[in-house]
Amino acid sequence: MAVKQDTLWFGYLNAGKKGSLVVRDSTLDTGTSTTIYLFNQKKGKILEYRRDIVEPKLRPLTDKESAEAEALAEGFERARSGFVPRVARRPVSLPPARKKRRE
Repeated sequence: MAVKQDTLWFGYLNAGKKGSLVVRDSTLDTGTSTTIYLFNQKKGKILEYRRDIVEPKLRPLTDKESAEAEALAEGFERARSGFVPRVARRPVSLPPARKKRRE
């Protein structure tokens, strides 16, 4: 399944030695407004981050980093193919149990 380019944002996560190129897919929903999913190139995975912590540390790619965008997109597609968002992993809620009548 190919993801439309207009839903993807390519950038860099400034996190010291743990900094990495990242991809944000606006179609991936965490189920809460306090977190976002980002593909982290160094880890090769889509990870959930707290929005209030990570958003100030994100910046657009520099011209030099933009040269790696194709490889970044390919890594994201590999990770995306096997990724199941948390909201999709929630169990289906069961109907309420009937209470037995006491005689």
